[in-house]
Amino acid sequence: MTSAVPDATAPRERILERERETRAALEEIAGFLDHAHGAYANQLQQHLRRHERDLLELRDQYLATLPRVLLARCPFSGAEARHSLDTTGLDGLWWRYERPVRPAEEPVPPTWLAMTGAVSLAQPVEATPFLVRPGPAVPGVLPRLLESDAVRAVVSEVPVGHHRGFAVTYFEERPSDVSPVNTWGASAYRVLEEGGRALEASLPALDDELDFELGSWIERGKLSWIAPGDETAELHDDLEGCPYLDLEGTRETQHLEGGSIWTASTIEARSDR
Repeated sequence: MTSAVPDATAPRERILERERETRAALEEIAGFLDHAHGAYANQLQQHLRRHERDLLELRDQYLATLPRVLLARCPFSGAEARHSLDTTGLDGLWWRYERPVRPAEEPVPPTWLAMTGAVSLAQPVEATPFLVRPGPAVPGVLPRLLESDAVRAVVSEVPVGHHRGFAVTYFEERPSDVSPVNTWGASAYRVLEEGGRALEASLPALDDELDFELGSWIERGKLSWIAPGDETAELHDDLEGCPYLDLEGTRETQHLEGGSIWTASTIEARSDR
């Protein structure tokens, strides 16, 4: 059992490697503790606490590597919407479906409501030691959000390693009764209470809720788009030249773990054999 010694200058890959090693060591210690007594149990508890401190430091180091990406611009105020995102690859802790490692606060405008997304996967996929749910392969919108008079959305493209990622960001012009949705890639979304305290709630975007016919929403003035690679995030509201229409790829949520990819239908197909 070795302790990962955090290094503030370590690159992302080394931080992730140490995080995996430390987590594995914690699980090993926990197994020994089930049968340990006396002085040996106390020694194991000390090892456990040291590894837990290392994990917290590694988490902070990883957070320091995350860029704040300009993913959208508010269609009501024009304010930039920057959000943390691990653009290096899906093996980053930002993409861990359960308990992702993300900043406690995001510098988003006050009109920001929610963000979903999609990833068109390219081979090879990362052999992640945890479950990743990056969404379908093509971007879709949630009609239950856009049907509100107060809500509009913006779709943009962002590279995620060698994959093609798409962010769909929702904004509300004024407070509404619309319930948010789990943030892209995560099993929950954050709710800010009065006083600034952040709580987590869960409301996933189900596959059959998504509408992938984006053209109709653009025509209705409910969806704007940003050209891929546009560092100014200029909003477009016309169909002509829109690069997000009629894209090919699965419309189901993709699941990744250990280098394997599956969706609900592929699991069902295997069970029918």
